Amino acid sequence: MSSQLLNPGVRATATEVAQVLDKAEVPNLLFGWTALALVGIDQGFPEIDFVIADDKIEFAVWVLADAGYRLCTESECQELKEDRYPDTQDPVLIAADNRYHPIAYAHYHLETSDYLLSLFKQSDTLPWLPDLKAGPPGKRNPDLSLSTEPQLPPARDWEKGHHGCGGPWTELYPVNILNRHAYIEAVILLLCKDIDSSSKAEKLWRCMLASLSEFRLPQQRDDRLVKPEFRNIWHRYTLQSSRDVTLLEWDTEVRKLRDQMLADSQRPGIIRWLKKQFKAEARVSLAFDRKKHHEAVGEWRPILGGIGGFEHRHTYTAKELQGLRSKVQPLPPPNKRS
Repeated sequence: MSSQLLNPGVRATATEVAQVLDKAEVPNLLFGWTALALVGIDQGFPEIDFVIADDKIEFAVWVLADAGYRLCTESECQELKEDRYPDTQDPVLIAADNRYHPIAYAHYHLETSDYLLSLFKQSDTLPWLPDLKAGPPGKRNPDLSLSTEPQLPPARDWEKGHHGCGGPWTELYPVNILNRHAYIEAVILLLCKDIDSSSKAEKLWRCMLASLSEFRLPQQRDDRLVKPEFRNIWHRYTLQSSRDVTLLEWDTEVRKLRDQMLADSQRPGIIRWLKKQFKAEARVSLAFDRKKHHEAVGEWRPILGGIGGFEHRHTYTAKELQGLRSKVQPLPPPNKRS
């Protein structure tokens, strides 16, 4: 392993957490930036994210507390907001790849370091995977691997002018991770979920795809391993990175894939997951404060929109709003309501 990798201590901390969870037979999978460093660029972010089986996540919180990890209960913690630096003027923080993040089920600020440990439910993050099981994945598992596998991309130094990859953790305790192709598929699916929502995590998934794309294996290998439904969109993303495909064109492909997933009756879990993100979006897209509502158009009933088979948040133009106002039945004055 290279001695020049960023933030090497985060690996040891991640393996310690995995050992605690494994000893208690809590199904777990390392995700986030630390796991991505094994199959893409090592950004050096001090973040350790674990995906936990839904029925074991409360137990995982208890297990970690028993092992001395202190759960954060601060109501104003920045980790409870998708934008960690909403008021920053620092150009470095504004452009930071890890500025945006999904809100974890539970998180811990590790007192012996500046590391952040977060736990996520599998149903919120990786619902397409079979239910996580305790212990290492089988040799024939198509999506999971271990952090110690020698087949992982080799470590590369930043000092040599290249973007660095973490390389396998050969001397450490093995941790369950996604294979590179499964990581690509997972991030594309997460982007499908968030691309038209109010979630700021969309920006995180784009940054992760960039990290996977900038340090990629020979193109033929990626194309061969990524599942067929993701193959074209991943290939087009690599073209978008080289400016052969525009961002607008690629986003259109993401929406097409999302709609295909929603139309696939063989994927009921993914359909529920995609719809969950948008369940309340349409309700707030036209639900104005009563006073502002009345001042703008007189009181009128909120309308639920539907695009691609699910409720969809839409930012209406002035022209669209005018058209809606002409079609919506105004509510009667308050003193005449039943």
